[in-house]
Amino acid sequence: MRSQVTTGVAGFFQANHFGAVSALLFSIILSACSGGYDNPDSNDYVSPSLTEVTVQDADAPLRNDVVLGGTFQINITADEAIIAPTVMINGMAADSVKGAGTSWTASRVMTEGDADGVVTFSISYVDLNTNPGADVSATTDESAIYYCAEGCGTGNGGGSTDGGSSDGGSSDGGSSDGGSSDGGSTDGGSTPAAAIEMVEGFGGALVDGNTYTFPAGSEVWAGFANLNEDVYPFSFAGGGSITFTAAVPNGGSDTSVYFRFERLPHPDVEPSFNLEAVVISGEAEQQYTLSIPAQDSANTYSSFLMYVVEQDSPVMVKDIVVTDDNGTTGGTDGGTTDGGSSDGGSTDGGTTDGGSTDGSSSAGNVEMI
Repeated sequence: MRSQVTTGVAGFFQANHFGAVSALLFSIILSACSGGYDNPDSNDYVSPSLTEVTVQDADAPLRNDVVLGGTFQINITADEAIIAPTVMINGMAADSVKGAGTSWTASRVMTEGDADGVVTFSISYVDLNTNPGADVSATTDESAIYYCAEGCGTGNGGGSTDGGSSDGGSSDGGSSDGGSSDGGSTDGGSTPAAAIEMVEGFGGALVDGNTYTFPAGSEVWAGFANLNEDVYPFSFAGGGSITFTAAVPNGGSDTSVYFRFERLPHPDVEPSFNLEAVVISGEAEQQYTLSIPAQDSANTYSSFLMYVVEQDSPVMVKDIVVTDDNGTTGGTDGGTTDGGSSDGGSTDGGTTDGGSTDGSSSAGNVEMI
C-alpha cells in the first residue's frame, strides 16, 4: 500500500515538472517569433526608413568636393531607432560608422584608388526588431560631393564653393598703358578691370541684391564670398585699400561689417588676415575706405570674404573696390583707365586716391567720403 502511494506521488510531481518545462519552452519560442528584440510585448513588422541623408566634405563642410586624403561623410537620420547601418562609399566599406538611435554618420578617407567624379554610396540598415529598410543610395536634398584628386577648383567644375572661388587666374589689376595713338593718348581703349562680385552667402547668410543679412540661427561662420575669380590673386607687399559704398536700409540700425583675405578657399586658407570691423551708420549712402597693412611679399590671396557682425541687422553694401600691388579692381565704371591711371583709385606702392595709405598703418583705418 505504501509503495503504491509513493509511486503515485512521484509520478504526479514528474508530470508537473514536465508541464512547467514545456510551458517555459513555449513561452521562449513565442517571444522569439514575435520579434521582441526591441519590445517583447509588441509585434513590430514595420520597416524603418531614412528621413534625411546628406553628404559633405568632413574637412570642409561648405565645399562640394573632396580631395585625395580628404574625408567624405554621410549624415543619416532614420524615422526610428536602427542598428548601426552598413555603408559602402565608392564601393568600399566606410572607415567609420558612428551614432545611436535615429542619428548616424559614416565616413571614409579618399584614396588613390578612387576615380574622379561624383562619390557614390549605399546604405543598408535594420531597426531594433531586425526589420530591414530599403537600401538608400541617394541624398534627400539632391546634394552630391565630387572627388577630385588634385582639387576641383570651383567645387565641381561649375558649382559654388564655401569660399566662393578657387585660386583662379591672376588679374592685371585693370592697369593700362594708356593705349597711345598718333602721338596722343586715347580714352576708352583699355579693357575694363574685373569687378568684385560679393554675391554668394554661405553658412546661412543671405544676399538680396546689395543687401546682406546674418540671420539668427545661421552658422557662426556665415558670411559672403566674392565669386569673380578674375580679380585674383591679390598681393599687398605695399599695402592696399578697400573702398565701398554702404548704408543702413530704411528702419534699420547701425551694423558692422568686416573683410577677410585668405590664400585659398577653405581649407587651404593660410596665410589669411582680417580687417577691423567698420560700423555702417545712417540711411544715406556713404563711401568708406579701409587701409590694408602691408603683407609678406611672398603671400598671395585668392579668397575674398565679407562678414556682417550683428544678427538680423541687414546692411546695404555695393561698389567694393580693392587696391593691391597689381592695381585696382573695377568699380561702378568697370575700372576703365584714362591715360593709364585707374578711375577707381590709381595705385603706386599701395596708395589710393580715396583715403590714401602708405600700407604701413594698422588694419581698420576708415575714411568716410
